[in-house]
Amino acid sequence: MRIKVENLGKRFKRNWIFRKLDFEIDHNQCLAITGPNGSGKSTLLNIISTFNEASKGKVSHILENEPL
Repeated sequence: MRIKVENLGKRFKRNWIFRKLDFEIDHNQCLAITGPNGSGKSTLLNIISTFNEASKGKVSHILENEPL
């Protein structure tokens, strides 16, 4: 599976937690998300896992046939 994030943003009321995020993660890659408390780390993971909706942008989960 590949995860593709395009122009992702999340806003609570008038404050943007994060915006303009673009990245792609393949099945054999690792990603570390770091930052201080309240910077949106858990919110980003909840959006990627489809528990929450983004205010802007798109998250794609792309299934690819892998050789056995």
